[in-house]
Amino acid sequence: MKTKTINLYTYRELIDLHKRGEVTAQALDKATSWLRECAADHMWYETVYDTWTAALAQIGFENPVIQFSGFWRQGDGASFTATINMGRLAAFLSDEIAPKDCIEIDDYRPWIVHKCGKPTDKRYEWLTDIGLYGSVTRTDRHYCHENTCRASVEYREPREHAALEAVIDEYEKSAEELRYSLCKAIYRDLEAEYEYLTGEENLLELADANEYTFRIDGRAEK
Repeated sequence: MKTKTINLYTYRELIDLHKRGEVTAQALDKATSWLRECAADHMWYETVYDTWTAALAQIGFENPVIQFSGFWRQGDGASFTATINMGRLAAFLSDEIAPKDCIEIDDYRPWIVHKCGKPTDKRYEWLTDIGLYGSVTRTDRHYCHENTCRASVEYREPREHAALEAVIDEYEKSAEELRYSLCKAIYRDLEAEYEYLTGEENLLELADANEYTFRIDGRAEK
């Protein structure tokens, strides 16, 4: 019988050995890639989804379904589908809201304005009494970026006045501009969360907390 001894190293030790030229860059990359997979598994994006699902619903995009792809290919991005609550959306578009870089208890609106701005402060509340309905629907099922969905607003009755039709069209344009900005903001938050989870500092903490060890060639010892 033969006994074989295998030296195992912590992630910090591998980094130190690489700095001294005793571990190859390929070996360190292998260990780092393995840790990144650990850090970004099990629906890592769920916290961002939960925050934005609540925020979208509060300003009128109800029952939102968020989708994304990322973060290195052309065509990556985020988008969502939803039904539009005309009262809430009209109130958000009409109210003057000062931006804040943090979420207030039960009020996401200042944080949303900070994240992506607001296309208008025009008064739209009266439109909720004339039978409008709307939704955000998917226009492209091959990708998930901000250009693959669209917000539309419809009038239940025939539009009898050109002036009314112009206001409704303007309202729809504002809803669409807001939707587009929201998609960009959601994607930025997803990207920031991923970069945090897979960043060197978090990987070091993850490796230490779980006492992960690696061989000299970077293979994880499970």
